[in-house]
Amino acid sequence: MFGFLRAALLVCGLGVAVGPAVASWPSCLPDLRPSVHWEERAVTSLRPEFRTEFREVQRTVCRRIPETHEEVIQETVLVPYWREEVRQRTVMVPTTREEVRRRTVMKTEWREEQRQRTVMVPQVQEVERAFKVCVPAWREEQRLQTVLVPEWRQE
Repeated sequence: MFGFLRAALLVCGLGVAVGPAVASWPSCLPDLRPSVHWEERAVTSLRPEFRTEFREVQRTVCRRIPETHEEVIQETVLVPYWREEVRQRTVMVPTTREEVRRRTVMKTEWREEQRQRTVMVPQVQEVERAFKVCVPAWREEQRLQTVLVPEWRQE
């Protein structure tokens, strides 16, 4: 671990001491870069398709029948208790004092004034109109009702 760390610090120190790196291929070597080309293809891909089908299937149902038994359990229970304790607290007690303050008060004056206004008065007329009323009617019917009665069987 420490050997790797030392080697990394050495490489970083040499990189700073040498100067900036050149990001180009040397001119004495042949051009070995891989050629990149673009090709358009139509790709057909299949995806699975699921269909839901309902069938009647016979199954064996295994049911668990509860079995009860008595067991003695020993428990530790916390019982509350009270104790008296002396505590001190600081209480703020209000005090009153008289103070002289000045304020500006708006005073209302009443005066008599003549005004004119227009009032809309409703006009009432008696008009006869016909309307439909739903009156409930009663009739007797005989209906059949299907009732499910539970059957008990032993398994």
